[in-house]
Amino acid sequence: MIRNFLFLIVVLTLTSFKYPAKEWHEYKLEGSNCSLLMPGAPTKQEKLINTAAGEITFTLFTFEPADSTDDNFIYGLAYVDFPADKLYPDSISWVKGCLDNARDGAISNVHGKFLSEIIIKYKQYSGREIRIDFQNGAAVLTARLYLIKNRLYTLQVLTLPDNDFNNSIKKFFDSFMTLE
Repeated sequence: MIRNFLFLIVVLTLTSFKYPAKEWHEYKLEGSNCSLLMPGAPTKQEKLINTAAGEITFTLFTFEPADSTDDNFIYGLAYVDFPADKLYPDSISWVKGCLDNARDGAISNVHGKFLSEIIIKYKQYSGREIRIDFQNGAAVLTARLYLIKNRLYTLQVLTLPDNDFNNSIKKFFDSFMTLE
């Protein structure tokens, strides 16, 4: 009886053990003019895309945790620079339209379903925080979009629906800083 009780205490102790929090590091992302905290070193990809404004470079930094103890599947930052002569950053309707298009493009690109949107700011710059249902409830993509001068930044985190709104998402988003 005592042996069973001790065994139960050991099992409960082991199963309630929390893995230590991963150490996050600040990364100054090459060419991005920004820095972020991430739980691991991101990889960089670039792709040329044709748009109505001409050919532009889409740059993406991603980190995918290798183990299952992380709160999320992927952390990412993408940016694209628009030609300055095609921008009207002083026009409220133009900025709104640009952010609307970025939101709609994100939903379309992942074949997702729009869940929510909040109007946000970074310094004096307009932004959005959006949530997208990914693969019919398999995951949630949360993204922040900021239009800063002629650059559109997209920060994104993919997680399980039950793990939505976790502290790592907030930590990642809140660590974003431009280096201007």
